[in-house]
Amino acid sequence: MNKLKIILPAIAGGLLLITLTVSIVLFKVDENKWHPYVMFFPKFTNPEEVDGEIRKIRLQDEDAENIERFVAELALGPADLRYLRIIPRGTKVNSVMYREGRLFIDFSYGLLFSEERNPLTLGERFELFTRSLRENFPDLGEIVYTVNGEVPFDFMPSPADN
Repeated sequence: MNKLKIILPAIAGGLLLITLTVSIVLFKVDENKWHPYVMFFPKFTNPEEVDGEIRKIRLQDEDAENIERFVAELALGPADLRYLRIIPRGTKVNSVMYREGRLFIDFSYGLLFSEERNPLTLGERFELFTRSLRENFPDLGEIVYTVNGEVPFDFMPSPADN
């Protein structure tokens, strides 16, 4: 019985030490799979000023997967409440396709018809999205934005038409 009182705590301590060691090793190995990306958002107090927010996103094997994850994170909006969202709450990213250097991003109609108060125009939203994408993926070629499969500027009046 006395041997059991000595052996059980030693076994428990050994298992705890092994678990801690394995956790630290896995943490260090996994740490290299996260990459810091810069996302640009307008300031809440002055939307004309833009600031960068750094967010770590898990790296994937393919550029297309990294871009898709980045777009999803950017669409979620800033983590810091001092910044405004680029994409209105409730807007979905329908699809992200990266083919031969060209990027296609399709949003739901919520992008055009949101009741959320935000001083950004559609063009400014796309400019901020583009700025963030080009900062983090400099080899991107053309970026095409669509809303439910339609290029929004094709069915929206331009300032020259007024």
